Amino acid sequence: MILGHSSADFFEPGNYKFIFVQLDRLSSGDLFYLDYQGKRYTYRVRETKIIAPTQVDQLTIGDAKPYATLITCDPSGTAHNRLIVIGDQIAPDPSSADSRPSPQDPAC
Repeated sequence: MILGHSSADFFEPGNYKFIFVQLDRLSSGDLFYLDYQGKRYTYRVRETKIIAPTQVDQLTIGDAKPYATLITCDPSGTAHNRLIVIGDQIAPDPSSADSRPSPQDPAC
């Protein structure tokens, strides 16, 4: 699960205040990439949904396949709802042993 801001005050300092500002442009079938420890992981968007901030039960999808969940506020610049984007890992091949971070890795 990765959470990111969708907007912030333009004049305030900060490198990552707009990191997910265009997350709402992703739709089913689109690809996104995450780089981790020198390896690029590719994900295909399975689902996007908008939920209330209190619907934390919607964050667990109970899937054994490797996936990533991206979360931000919706609409941008507000805290009214949360935009959830769920992507299935397609590369490296999820069935290969070296495609997943090791279990002892604290970032998992």
